[in-house]
Amino acid sequence: MCKSKECGSSYRHTLIFMKYILIIVATVVGLGVLFFAFNTFIYNEKQGDEMEAPADVQTETYTLPEEGLTFVYPAGNDGYTVLEMPDTLSEPMPVRTLRLLPTSDYQDEQSRVGGEGSPSWMLSIYANDQKLQPAQWVEANAQVSNIPLALGQPVEAIVGGANAVTYRIDGLYPTQVYVIAQANLIYVAQVSFMDETARTYTEHEAWINSFEFTPIKPVQMAGKLNPQIVCEGALAYMTFESSEASDSFVADCMEGKHPEVFEKYISDRGLDGAAI
Repeated sequence: MCKSKECGSSYRHTLIFMKYILIIVATVVGLGVLFFAFNTFIYNEKQGDEMEAPADVQTETYTLPEEGLTFVYPAGNDGYTVLEMPDTLSEPMPVRTLRLLPTSDYQDEQSRVGGEGSPSWMLSIYANDQKLQPAQWVEANAQVSNIPLALGQPVEAIVGGANAVTYRIDGLYPTQVYVIAQANLIYVAQVSFMDETARTYTEHEAWINSFEFTPIKPVQMAGKLNPQIVCEGALAYMTFESSEASDSFVADCMEGKHPEVFEKYISDRGLDGAAI
């Protein structure tokens, strides 16, 4: 057994030793917490700087003088490719149609055979001689506005200073539709996407917001229209009891007995100075 003084002294030394151990442990833990917090702060600052510093994006301006519109879009290999689309057989027939899709998707489409087209931005322009407002035009032209597929009611908007409505439809891909009325034309922009994280969706607002409407410059055409093309094209929006009846109509049209067909063709395309 130890004497009382020796035991007391040993106990005090043990307490002092444990006190120092606790101080050292607390110091190490505190330094670890500070180190972790500092690293977290530096990481967040770096991430914030990367998000705030936009990457250099090559842009180009696309001008449609005959349709009174210019817009800006991301260009180059990391941007979009603009395609002029051929006339469709829809009624009403668009004056002009453009398709913009990521260049990588365009290259992929070119290298494959068949299959569905990639999500993209479509811009179709229609004559609007009746000067319908966007909501009126949407209802009157359901076959091209696709309003029966809308997931909700059209919402009024302003695009490039012009009256517009926007709504979403559920088709092959989810698609945000913008219908804009300006002068005697209707501009229909359709933005299709896989989901709302896809670039065709996240980048489309900048494209829509870049729309700038300018005075329309009619196309001056020299020479005559091809009667056969005009008359046969009219069959796309007409119905006949038989093929003989349609052939007879085309023949009469080519002889000039249906001038309204040529007038519609010229009006729909905004052509000026075209002769029959």
